[in-house]
Amino acid sequence: MAAVSQSEKMRRAALGLGALAIAGVIVIAGVGLLLLRQEAVEQATRTAENYAMLLEAHVRRTVRAADLVLNRVVDMAGMYPSWRTVGDHGIAARIAEVGSDLNLVTDIVLLDETGRVVNVSEDTALHGVNYVEQPFFTVHRDQADVELFTAAPATDADGCWYIALSRRLNGIDGAFTGVAAVTLTLDQFAEFVRSVDVGAHGMLTLWRDDGVVLADSQGRGAWQGEPPAADASLIEAMADQPDGIVRSQSPIDLRDELTSYRSLPDHSLVVSASLSTGEIFSGWRHAAAVYGGLAGLILLMTGLLMVLLLRQVRHRETSQALLRDRENRLRLLADYASDMISMHAADGCYLYAT
Repeated sequence: MAAVSQSEKMRRAALGLGALAIAGVIVIAGVGLLLLRQEAVEQATRTAENYAMLLEAHVRRTVRAADLVLNRVVDMAGMYPSWRTVGDHGIAARIAEVGSDLNLVTDIVLLDETGRVVNVSEDTALHGVNYVEQPFFTVHRDQADVELFTAAPATDADGCWYIALSRRLNGIDGAFTGVAAVTLTLDQFAEFVRSVDVGAHGMLTLWRDDGVVLADSQGRGAWQGEPPAADASLIEAMADQPDGIVRSQSPIDLRDELTSYRSLPDHSLVVSASLSTGEIFSGWRHAAAVYGGLAGLILLMTGLLMVLLLRQVRHRETSQALLRDRENRLRLLADYASDMISMHAADGCYLYAT
């Protein structure tokens, strides 16, 4: 096997070092970008969880306050059997006073065992209206163990969305005598969620546990009639796990989102905070552009150094080849010249002679 020349060894070493440097830059840049992406996701997850807990606390406070109204109405109904008299002004005044104490509910309604409205705090036009088919009535009529029930969203005569909270009314013997219900407009929640800054495309949302949207920070004006349902992936996640993180789509504009959700099973509600993946990764994309630019610059410099090194090796090879060629020519000239050619030292000693 022919021996590898020194120049060839240098060329191979230069190529190896260059390849190693390029691979190192690519690996370091790739790992750095992956770590930055993971950090962005973790930070967004913590932020979404904090927003969801904030909304959960607000909802619990609001529902708890509304339930206090309901409990006072239930206690009052137990004290005044005349509540079953249609349009009793004394009862209407008392329940209106209870509602005004907390300034949370828009209407307090008393229904008898047939589902008929017998007394109401505000809208007297509801007297005699029958809600026997409504879930907030049937659930208490058919299930004595249900305490506080949160109904699905509905619209009033003016087209305003509201939710109803209800409790069962029992007689002295424990028999079902009717239902007490209060209504909360979605403004109770929408005003709060709109007051929290979750980014241009982020969203706080209050859901029924069946995925129906009750209120969101983007405003109800975008619903166009019936409120939208949650993304299928979010509904599946809520069915499997009461609290968690899921990638989903916005029901408003179908943007990809990272959503933290928390269930309130005692109220049949779910709260969620969603952050747009575009906003989550905007900083990461900027960092990726910077990392990519730096990596490209380093690779360019490495490439230039490799080119210069290889040119030096090639120049060295060329110089050595020229030197060997000149030596051979001089040797031939000296060996076959007809005259004597000699080289002397300073003291006259021969160094070379033909």
